[in-house]
Amino acid sequence: MQTVLITGASSGFGRVTAEKLARLGYKVFGTSRRTGQNVASKFALVGYSEALRYELAPFGIHVSLIEPGFFKTNIEQVAIPAEKTIEDYRAVRSALETAIKQGFEKARDAGEVATLIAEVIKTPKPALHYPIGNEANALQLKRFLPESLFESGFKRGFGLDKVKPTAMTNLTKEIA
Repeated sequence: MQTVLITGASSGFGRVTAEKLARLGYKVFGTSRRTGQNVASKFALVGYSEALRYELAPFGIHVSLIEPGFFKTNIEQVAIPAEKTIEDYRAVRSALETAIKQGFEKARDAGEVATLIAEVIKTPKPALHYPIGNEANALQLKRFLPESLFESGFKRGFGLDKVKPTAMTNLTKEIA
């Protein structure tokens, strides 16, 4: 019986995937994390997974990253909003919230991610990166495009190109 470790198995993709793999006969271990730390943990997970991939290869253990874009999960229900916000940042926060909400409205079924994971597990020599979804595939362009071009497209995609710069006059007193 093969064993699988899934991060974030308490909800969303992780839960759907853990349930699917358990039905397929895998021994599944899951971890959970706080949603508010999700983005930072994803960046850390990429570096950690790459290091693990090299370290565990001599033992025949494969490490792969499934990198989904927007899919229908319960992340919107479990997300914890910030207790305090910075007024000068309101326009940026609003643009990001709007783009993310639109992304989730058009999102595909999370079962697609679980299906991909089940396929990757059966692959004899899986790759490190498996992007899935339009947004995830677009992020792969970061590897090939000049930074300024990618950044411009990212800002446009999230509505940040329309945000007017502010003087950040309230920043110091609001975070103190």
